Amino acid sequence: MGICLGGHLAFRAALNPDVLAAACFYATDIDTGMLGKGDDSLKRACDIKGELLTVWGRRTRMSRSTAAT
Repeated sequence: MGICLGGHLAFRAALNPDVLAAACFYATDIDTGMLGKGDDSLKRACDIKGELLTVWGRRTRMSRSTAAT
């Protein structure tokens, strides 16, 4: 479980197949390629095999390209 930057880190941890579940609250920069190997974490959501909970606020910053899809 993580909040803000920790939410993004929890999401990245969920990419590990040994992680059975993750809770991500207001995951900072999840769509910018700022963490990991410069890839867009959100685009890798299909790689997550465990349970995933994401919580977003009304004012959570997301890029326009992500928000439109």
